[in-house]
Amino acid sequence: MKTPLLALVIALLGGWLPAPTVQDEVQRVDLAHASWTRNGEQPEVRPTVIEAGLRPPGAEPAPGQAPHVVLPFDGAGVRWAQVFSIPEAAMMRMELEWRPGPDGALFEVIVNGQRLRPARDGWRPTERGVRTDLGAMWLGQGNHLLEFVSREEVDAADLRLCALRLARRGGD
Repeated sequence: MKTPLLALVIALLGGWLPAPTVQDEVQRVDLAHASWTRNGEQPEVRPTVIEAGLRPPGAEPAPGQAPHVVLPFDGAGVRWAQVFSIPEAAMMRMELEWRPGPDGALFEVIVNGQRLRPARDGWRPTERGVRTDLGAMWLGQGNHLLEFVSREEVDAADLRLCALRLARRGGD
């Protein structure tokens, strides 16, 4: 007798209790193995990819251990771009996994033509990987253009990118 009564009370209270929260859904866009364009064209030489060491299957690598692509910034305004896709529209928190190059670089990140302020500063050469919060942005279902633009006149700097992490919060 107590079990049906308890079930009824739980069912009635269910409408007044807050809904359970959904765990963050994270999509990791592999930038190391992406197809890149340079200044709107296919580069004559494909950017160099530096592979990471071995790690346990299914384990997400730390930014410094992840494979990364080396994008040369050999002048102001050099623009590297690639396209990524998401399965459904959502407000996404974006985080960039990257490594400063040995000579550093000041660069901007642009998503779908929108500059994400402020410019990022890679003038701290280090072997450690970095994760930079790029903020939140509404992204529709399908393809999105991701661009990295050099903001300084430099002889031979480079940017080393690992991944773009997109976290969708439940209920957004």
